[in-house]
Amino acid sequence: MVAAYAQQGWAVATARTIKPSDDGEMLSVEADITDPSTPALIAREALERFGRVDTLVNNAGIYIGKSFTDTPKRIISP
Repeated sequence: MVAAYAQQGWAVATARTIKPSDDGEMLSVEADITDPSTPALIAREALERFGRVDTLVNNAGIYIGKSFTDTPKRIISP
């Protein structure tokens, strides 16, 4: 997603595992989205760097490398 947005001239990325970029149009914020203070940190750094936030994509999730039917119910529903 980051590469596709960058090709369109968009400017912000964040993730726990994204590598820092030398691209002046890319902002890498090393943060854990499960920490309640992280959204404010990302917004603050984006505003300081770019002056605005046009779009926010919340793409937090987990990968479970097994069949859906083998996934514990506690992971599928609260």
